[in-house]
Amino acid sequence: MICTVCGVRHASGTESALPTDPNAGRFPLSSLADFRFLLDPPAGRHGFLRVDRGGRFVWPSGRRARFWGVNISSRSVWVERGEIDRVVEVLARSGANMVRFEALDSVGGLLDTPGSATSRQIDPAKLEILDYWIARLRARGIYCYLNLLDFRRFRDGDGIPEAERLGPAARPYALWDPGLMQLQKEFARDLLLHRNRHTGLRYVEDPALALVEVCNEHGFFLRPEALDSLAEPYATGLRQRWNTWLLKRHGSREGIRKAWGMAGGDPVLAADEDPAIYSVRLPRLAEGPVVAGGVVDTRLAPARMRDGVQFLHEVQRAYFREMRAFLRGIGVRVPIAGVVSNHVPADVASAARELDFTSENYYADHPAFAGREWEGAFFFNNTNPLRFSSTFHLAPWLSALRWEGKPVVVREWATVWPNRYRAVAVPEMAAYAGLQDFDAVLLFGYQVRHKPEQLSDFDHQADPTVWGLFGLGAVSFLRGDVQPSRQRVTLAYAPDALFRWPSGLTSLHRLSWLARLNSTQTPGPSTERELVLAASDSFGLERALKWLSASP
Repeated sequence: MICTVCGVRHASGTESALPTDPNAGRFPLSSLADFRFLLDPPAGRHGFLRVDRGGRFVWPSGRRARFWGVNISSRSVWVERGEIDRVVEVLARSGANMVRFEALDSVGGLLDTPGSATSRQIDPAKLEILDYWIARLRARGIYCYLNLLDFRRFRDGDGIPEAERLGPAARPYALWDPGLMQLQKEFARDLLLHRNRHTGLRYVEDPALALVEVCNEHGFFLRPEALDSLAEPYATGLRQRWNTWLLKRHGSREGIRKAWGMAGGDPVLAADEDPAIYSVRLPRLAEGPVVAGGVVDTRLAPARMRDGVQFLHEVQRAYFREMRAFLRGIGVRVPIAGVVSNHVPADVASAARELDFTSENYYADHPAFAGREWEGAFFFNNTNPLRFSSTFHLAPWLSALRWEGKPVVVREWATVWPNRYRAVAVPEMAAYAGLQDFDAVLLFGYQVRHKPEQLSDFDHQADPTVWGLFGLGAVSFLRGDVQPSRQRVTLAYAPDALFRWPSGLTSLHRLSWLARLNSTQTPGPSTERELVLAASDSFGLERALKWLSASP
């Protein structure tokens, strides 16, 4: 239960148009209480956000910075100024101090410019709308979070091969192809060096832009099966890079053969595989036995798997390293992240090692689909998330994000309508985000354009069970009502454990219901145990492990 007391302040000017009844109007207030006391306008007044040595967001003065806010997706951004003014005022009075603009590069977004045969031109009319959003949010003390690669549809006119086959955001091609990386840099430069006429500042000069995301829900491990059906010439390029990496790691074909050994009586390195002619195949990242029905699939052999996962991890690290260096080179001063799959340790580690913070999603009762994603009927399980403590639930799932002590941002989260237990969402998130000492929590989402007065799966602005508690959650999280756990546990992965496949969270992550978790990689040799666990002296580790074995 959240309890708070705060005064309701009288409104004036633009604010006087807001209804006294929080349920009246197109965009309801979170509460009769006015939560603007949580904000410190204008956004950016304290300087550029940074990360301190303790792995927390801070202002230049050293003061802690935390964010509680919402996502506004591309479909909701392109609206009239009057609508923007109303929404910004509601967000401010509801205690939101950050807005993440999601999928600005999607169809109908910034790069969908009328009359253009490419995805390389920013639509000036839409950019003007985004400028106005940023200026109005800035004035009310609300910071912005921008994402650079989300749903961009590359086109043949962009000058890259097979552009129309690459799909949204060119997953995973954008991670290694030089042409696609150049296009990402071009968009980042054009957007972030643009001068907002409402503020007089280029985006890189405006400390109200607090966070930048290189890519959204990307990486080799998001859909690992896609590695078997990559389009050419990209497949050949990746295979050549893989073979070159193997030679550097093992020295020769014979070195690879010895390292990989045998499987089911056959050499894992097949007779037709030779790195000198780039013919060694990547592993098949799937679950299953190496030998099934008398058939040997050496692409599932553990040694090949470990090398493959480590190779893909290192390709991702190189991508993140290059993109971060580019953004720093054009003047970006704020923390930078890339969003991958936090339940795959090698995946999230690749981002954590090269970037400034980690960022991911948590959805309770996310819809399931009978066929293709986001098509046809949606299915929900309608269960109470408070009844379960598995690794798929809030604390364990999100605790896997903290690597190397970096700041953690839950940049999308929700208990999705029509789940009838969604009233637990805000209190649960505020409590465990506090316990784990997270740095930002952003509800997905806030609908502005399409029937915002209606209840909908990911639109919470009219849902009293969620939006009605949003302001109270802001008070709890931003004020630090739930203190970080004094008990700390570090999960230290040996290399063999980090690069093992299949991979995922373990029951040890469920310690996050009791203690603050952090993950790291040990440089030493692997052990028979999956993880080396280090706990603070005051933590009753034996008792906690007994609890893990007894609870569902």
